Amino acid sequence: MQLKKAILYVTIVSCLFYGGCYSDLDDLTLGKIQWAPELGLPLINSSFTVKDLLEASDSAFEYTEENDVLVLVLKEDSLFTSSARDFFSLPDRSFPTVPIILTPEEVDEFNTTGTVLINREIALEYESSLDSINIESGTISLNLQENFPANGDLDLNFRTISNPGLFQHPYSWSYNGLNPISTDFVEDEFNNTSFAFGGNNDFDKVFIDIELLLEKVNDINLVFGENSLEFNFDFINMEFGAMFGDLSTQSINTEKNTLETDFFNSDELGEISYYLDDPRFKILYTNTMGLPVVFDISNFTTYKNNESEEVVFEEEISLSPAPIGSSSTTEVSFNEIFKNIINNLPDSVQLEIAGTIDPNNTPDNFVTGESGIQVGYDLQIPLILSLQNLIFTESFEVDAIESEDIQSVTFKFNSNNSLPLDVNLKAVFLDADSVEQHVLFEGLLLKAGQQGESSNIIEFIKLSDNPETSTNELAFLQETSRIGISVNVSTSTPVDGVQAVEISSTNKVDFSLAMQAKYKVTLND
Repeated sequence: MQLKKAILYVTIVSCLFYGGCYSDLDDLTLGKIQWAPELGLPLINSSFTVKDLLEASDSAFEYTEENDVLVLVLKEDSLFTSSARDFFSLPDRSFPTVPIILTPEEVDEFNTTGTVLINREIALEYESSLDSINIESGTISLNLQENFPANGDLDLNFRTISNPGLFQHPYSWSYNGLNPISTDFVEDEFNNTSFAFGGNNDFDKVFIDIELLLEKVNDINLVFGENSLEFNFDFINMEFGAMFGDLSTQSINTEKNTLETDFFNSDELGEISYYLDDPRFKILYTNTMGLPVVFDISNFTTYKNNESEEVVFEEEISLSPAPIGSSSTTEVSFNEIFKNIINNLPDSVQLEIAGTIDPNNTPDNFVTGESGIQVGYDLQIPLILSLQNLIFTESFEVDAIESEDIQSVTFKFNSNNSLPLDVNLKAVFLDADSVEQHVLFEGLLLKAGQQGESSNIIEFIKLSDNPETSTNELAFLQETSRIGISVNVSTSTPVDGVQAVEISSTNKVDFSLAMQAKYKVTLND
């Protein structure tokens, strides 16, 4: 602003100077000349939509359009999520002790030659009431004891039909001539093996290939029946990859979930009153297990002003078993009930869901390690509503305004409104710390747009510095660095659901503010 004023002065002086050059009066005296030029300056040129206001309040919403109506969308996929492993598991499996006793022929060979190589194959059944299982991972716990008065090298190879290299364990010992007993204990992980039960095959067995080499020490012979090796093992800490068969009935109890429902209230937007004409709320149920699931809403409680009210739902929701690798889904809408709840303006809603997996104990079903159940919700709010007191404030930075030589300023405020809502406007001048210096106007009403046509308002406000008094209406300009515009948006009708308006994403309010300053310029000779 100071640069523009300086250019204005230079222009004035230059014009007078050049005018003097073409005068024949060399001794011209200008004397004292006063001039009052005017300078126009735009301050604000902006616009906003209702979407802009809501995005300033809450970024959790997504937005879409439906029949030219703006729709707010809020989704939560994992209101409740649970894996099949939360309900089903594989119990630890203990296998019987396996003894290795030398035959008379093997004892004779050892005593005669000083060495003997022993080979055995053992098959143990993995017993289960299920049809089949896949073990994704687990731990084998092995205990071993021997009492041969000889040096020994042992190799154990555990295998199944589905996994030939399930687990291997070597063990060696040296006889010290005193105590022939030695022991061994080991725990190790195994992965990915399957068992099938109920058939005449080997798919339900664990096979152990045993190779034992004994070498004589101090010419000590073995005695048949007195020396042996034995071991036992357990499968523990197993995670199933899949289980097929008659799985047991399980109960589902979810944790309580809170849905914040003061959608349009925030420090930025003020305390809003509204009536939503067509909110849509549905709960989404997904089942990826091969068992039927029945749900019910065990708790739906609204909270407002520290008081609660429970809403009762008696309808059960049934989900069919899912095919392998697919899902069974059900959507249940609560539009009318939720409309009554939300328009009562609760602070929050608490939701809890309970249910039963396989309530009728069907015999043939399955679960996988990746399967489970999931409950979410989908809330859609078309902006067909009645609304009161939606407040939005924005400030705009302006260049420093030099007010010393200003006689008067005329502010021109121009605004167009295509929203189907009344807009109440306020403009204030702020200093660098956003402290209010002056209210330019307040309570300026811009009526709602009608039938696709915008309403318009143009307002002129004139302020001046009266040299004949001590009043200077322009003093605030010296401290002004920002201009704040406050917008209060409301429907023309009360918030009672009557004559709700439809808001499009294209509906907006345009506004501009410009000033025309009249300066006092004095030139002395």
